[in-house]
Amino acid sequence: MTTNSILTIRAGRRALERIRTHGLDPADIEIIPGAAGGPKGLGIAGLDRAIFGEWLPRAPRTRHLVGASIGAWRFAAVCCNDSVNMLDEFAKGYTRQRYPPRPSRQFVSRSARTMLDELFKGREDEILASPDYRLHILTVRGRWPLTRDSAFGTPFGFGMAALANTLVARSSTMRASIRPSSPAAISRLPADRCASMRSIRTWCNFTGRT
Repeated sequence: MTTNSILTIRAGRRALERIRTHGLDPADIEIIPGAAGGPKGLGIAGLDRAIFGEWLPRAPRTRHLVGASIGAWRFAAVCCNDSVNMLDEFAKGYTRQRYPPRPSRQFVSRSARTMLDELFKGREDEILASPDYRLHILTVRGRWPLTRDSAFGTPFGFGMAALANTLVARSSTMRASIRPSSPAAISRLPADRCASMRSIRTWCNFTGRT
């Protein structure tokens, strides 16, 4: 990458060597993650259109899209037949949402469900039948103090989760390296452990956070 580039490539040793030797080839891309966090997803809307509308179609192959919250919704748009148009419609729908100063979890969930209905209702089979992409949706269920929002329980629960993540990461680093699951491993998961898109509206039911 040139020093004045607006893009930064971060890669492991072997991947970086391949990029330096062969360039960033769309044929090498098999798994694409999509993070939660509304502003992040909207901030790269133009990049999404370039990647999924122009770059990846140069090298057709089956690709796995793994997303949570807005990442999963972006990827649902990508799985539609008119993906670039749906990415545009999704960005417009997301930015047109309106909230009061302190919206309740129920209000946010209801607004998100309405938006998803307007975008994807009736297109579930089309998304699941995409010839180029396989959509994997990550969801989280809160336990004990995170089963409901409260002034004390919510920050306490997230603090416990952060502490647990730190301890597990340190322990895993000492024991062995952590490798991501391959698409083959994902496909072998039991059906009851795989997310279903038959009811897209359930994606935002738990936390109401997008």
